[in-house]
Amino acid sequence: MAKEFKFSMGPSREFMLPPYLPEDPSVIFYGRMGNMMIPREYTGWLDETMSWKESCYLHTGLSMRGTWLHLKGPDAERLLTETTVADYSNMKVGRARHVIFVNKFGHVMGHGVCLRLAEDEFATYGCEQITMYYAMSGKYNIEPAFPKFNDFVFQIGGPRSLETIEAATQEDFHDLKFCCFRYATIAGHRVRVLRLGMAGTLAYEVHGTVDMGTDVYEAIWKAGQPFGIRRLGEFYWSYFCQHTENGFPQSFGHFYNAYREDEDFYKWYRQNIIPEHPGYKEIWDAANDVCDMEGTLGGCLQDYYRNPYEIGWGKMVHFDHDFVGKEALQKIAKSNYRHAVTLSWNSEDVLDIMASYMREGTPYMFLDWPRDNKYANFQLRVEDKDGKVIGVTSFRTYTLYQRKHISLTCLDAEYDRPGNEVYIIWGDRDKFPIKKVRATVAPFPSLDLPRNEKYDIESIPHLVKSG
Repeated sequence: MAKEFKFSMGPSREFMLPPYLPEDPSVIFYGRMGNMMIPREYTGWLDETMSWKESCYLHTGLSMRGTWLHLKGPDAERLLTETTVADYSNMKVGRARHVIFVNKFGHVMGHGVCLRLAEDEFATYGCEQITMYYAMSGKYNIEPAFPKFNDFVFQIGGPRSLETIEAATQEDFHDLKFCCFRYATIAGHRVRVLRLGMAGTLAYEVHGTVDMGTDVYEAIWKAGQPFGIRRLGEFYWSYFCQHTENGFPQSFGHFYNAYREDEDFYKWYRQNIIPEHPGYKEIWDAANDVCDMEGTLGGCLQDYYRNPYEIGWGKMVHFDHDFVGKEALQKIAKSNYRHAVTLSWNSEDVLDIMASYMREGTPYMFLDWPRDNKYANFQLRVEDKDGKVIGVTSFRTYTLYQRKHISLTCLDAEYDRPGNEVYIIWGDRDKFPIKKVRATVAPFPSLDLPRNEKYDIESIPHLVKSG
């Protein structure tokens, strides 16, 4: 294990690295999360965002942002089937699934990954609040469900990720299918290896407990050296670029979970989650002021909610079972709902925004690089040439791979044809001049690499064991 690495910011303020990360003098920028200092950049975001196109990366940020929640008992399967958009009775042990919860209006209440560990046990990740709400309702015969904060999630994504996994485990993983997992040994520790990730192309995750985290991290890093592995900064710049490039909207990034629409849930949330986890309070205090933020849609908070169809998740909704929100989604499925597209921002207009900071007069609203740093409250109106509002776009990011700014968009169906030109409203009428940024409808997702589920695994050399 690496030695404890502490930062001092005065006599009463001391910050430490997360317990699964070794000390690394190559980090060029740290950020604070709670009492932890987490690496924001290792080799710079320009270099890091090319990793999942050219080689692969090692990312640990999910270990800080979400928690595992285990559902174990005779009613675990029934709980998930009755509260999510999929039927879990046909899910096999060893499989993973994108789990999506909606409310009675069909708006997303939470989403993440769900693994079936046994016939009577599931593990969910990234949607612990809404999962706990149902687990604690008293309607289901399951063991008490509490978040596990002692687990890590390491992501290894990119075309050389399989070779890295095989070198670290000394096992052949060519037969592991997409959304499947199995157990292996890394650095003498038993870990779970899942073929899934946010790279948009071939990607894997390694799961374990924090006591083994540093050993496993260093073993993966060493194993990936021959394959050009890079370390990916935690969330703010490099990682979130993936979600926009790869067409995978993320709650609190591209939209808000619709917690406030369900009064019973929100009351439970305020009473049970915030007192135990004060960090969540910051998120929701910010949400209270969402309509007052610069460059936002205005109007009411409901404008920031999304249903599965308009963010590209319609194929994951199945009406072969009864579940919360089924009736609303059936109506939406038959409607002329907005479609998920990528918008490619006109580079001349982007440069004009930046040039305004060097000109006389009031500049345009500040444009952060490489992405907007205001999370889901920073959503922008999209208009046609006549000024009609036709959609909403969010989480703009610069992609070096494509040499342009892009954002994920929910667009009225009649405008979603690739090549159509629309206008993004950049600015705040009360504070900054308005800039109508030209944008072109682009493929969704915009990344043109082979998808994980379709990757030709046999094009990759099989493991050659070391020693």
